[in-house]
Amino acid sequence: LLVLGAGAAIGAVSGVLVTKLRIPSFLVTLGMLSIFSGLALTITGTRPVSIVDDDFSDLFWNGSFLGVQAPIWWTIVLTAAGYYLLHQMPYGRRVYATGGNAVAARFSGVRTDGVKIFAFVLSGMTASLAGLMLAARSTAGNPSLGAGLELDVIAAVIIGGTSLFGGYGSIVGSVVGAIFIGILGFGLLVLGLSTSIQEVIKGAIIIIAVSLNRR
Repeated sequence: LLVLGAGAAIGAVSGVLVTKLRIPSFLVTLGMLSIFSGLALTITGTRPVSIVDDDFSDLFWNGSFLGVQAPIWWTIVLTAAGYYLLHQMPYGRRVYATGGNAVAARFSGVRTDGVKIFAFVLSGMTASLAGLMLAARSTAGNPSLGAGLELDVIAAVIIGGTSLFGGYGSIVGSVVGAIFIGILGFGLLVLGLSTSIQEVIKGAIIIIAVSLNRR
């Protein structure tokens, strides 16, 4: 809960910076990433911190229920919750309205700043949960764990049909995009391609996907 709360707080700060200071969200996200990555490296002395709690590892990675591994259950639960939030609750409609045309949404009575801040809070919490899962997988709190995954995340979301310019997208599509990126990465690894070549291919996929989304 402490980690999720910290993620929510960081997300809230990011949301305030975006809505009140009018800083582009992409730049705020990169800035906060740099700040807290640096803090993590400083606090840990750049060394991994071992995790010896088996219950923690079972909850977020090693455990299973009905023969299904914990990460898959987390994915199912979060996907279902996200789908319900976006498609069955008023907040979801406000998110799409704000992303499509914030000015029109404000004239319609939508508190767009609040919508954006809460979206950042949710993003911070889910990012924290992802961090917990990565830590459980490696049985250590590694300050550099997850570095370089930003490109994979962006690619997965774009391939899943979410527009970088706002207005449309879906949780299910993003999950499908993530699965595609995972399969692609595994396939490139099997082919023996270097990490640098994999990054080139992923970058090209992002450019192609964005160009198709704009049509």
